[in-house]
Amino acid sequence: MSDTTRRATGHDILSAPMVIGLALAIAAIDPASWPRMSGAVLAFLVIAALLFALWAAPAVVQRPVAYTNTWTAKAFRHRNTVFAATCTAVAGLGDPPVWLMAVDAALLPAYLLAVDALAAGPVGARQLRGIRTPAAAAAASAAVLIVARAPVDGGAVWGRIVAALCVAAAASAAGLALWERARRRG
Repeated sequence: MSDTTRRATGHDILSAPMVIGLALAIAAIDPASWPRMSGAVLAFLVIAALLFALWAAPAVVQRPVAYTNTWTAKAFRHRNTVFAATCTAVAGLGDPPVWLMAVDAALLPAYLLAVDALAAGPVGARQLRGIRTPAAAAAASAAVLIVARAPVDGGAVWGRIVAALCVAAAASAAGLALWERARRRG
């Protein structure tokens, strides 16, 4: 891989996907709870998160050709998706403060948009020039953040209504993104 290709695909430590991925990995392990952790556990979590981000955060710019169908090969080929899903799952396991939820909700679509733009090349960069794709990603992320804070237990009726509306909004945002892509092809 040439030096120019390496920089363009996000393998440099200061590339956009790598920096956002490192920040996402750190935010996912709940830095607000660090004062309550022991030193060894904290060091293990931070080192594991950073190593995982260094492996998975760079954009995968390969043709989607399957040489083998083993789970490890699939995970390696789709490591950007595995990284984003793992960060989301780890962040969702805890009970972070609202400010950290907002940080996670902002970093996740930023990471996914940056990786998609690098992986798709000029087509991906063109998607980011318009407002629809980033706005749809921000709206879906905001909807998830609202749903995460909606009280659905204790008899609060409005929480379920807000949750249902946010799920519908996220589905609409995903549909808009797919429709926009299909419209450009056709």
